[in-house]
Amino acid sequence: FRLSFVWMTLPVAISAIAPTLYSVYEVYREKWSELSISGKGMFYCLILISMHVLDFPFLRLNEGFAPYGFTISSVLIFILSVFTFSSVIEYVANERAKLSAEINVARTVQNQILPREPQIEGLDVACYMRSADDVGGDYYDFLKVGNLSWIVLGDVAGHGLGSGLVMFMVQSIMTSLLKESPDLTPGQLNYKANRILYQNLMRLDEQRHMTIMTLSTEDGCTFKVNGSHDSFYIYRKQKIG
Repeated sequence: FRLSFVWMTLPVAISAIAPTLYSVYEVYREKWSELSISGKGMFYCLILISMHVLDFPFLRLNEGFAPYGFTISSVLIFILSVFTFSSVIEYVANERAKLSAEINVARTVQNQILPREPQIEGLDVACYMRSADDVGGDYYDFLKVGNLSWIVLGDVAGHGLGSGLVMFMVQSIMTSLLKESPDLTPGQLNYKANRILYQNLMRLDEQRHMTIMTLSTEDGCTFKVNGSHDSFYIYRKQKIG
């Protein structure tokens, strides 16, 4: 009876631990040097659990081993739960660190792509932007194309990387259109940019609205304006006497 029990349960035990042992082997072959202490702890714990499962066909019918088997199982499960929890914490921490690094890169690119010391002849110009989130959809630009100086102001709906991505696209579209066709009016620029941006957003399935205003001037006194964003005010100093 004992021998028949071994031959009946041994294939079941082997099939039960085979996926675990194969995974352990692949981890050892491909990722061993990258494992943390928690990962290596899980590695050894899975091997011990597999060995414990494998002893079931040989020791199950021996009642004297039952308390020891129960104790070993309880200890292994406890150790595995500890290493599993710490591994999950490490994974989450690493993923958050990667995400934070990517966001920092996006924020740096956004800050660098905006003009720092814009100049328009006949005007004193100052600008500052601080996003509500790490990366935002706020957008402004100053461009000099031919005899015209351009000011572009806009804001993409929402916050975060999605809005920042749309902002990058708009900046690239506006710059390319003006470099290619420097004689565009603000209305023509907005119209063409909107058509291109719409096609891009349809590909991305990214439904984000954006307000934008473009101004062009040749002398710093007279402006052509198209679009709508925040209200802007004109103050004309009165001459006395």
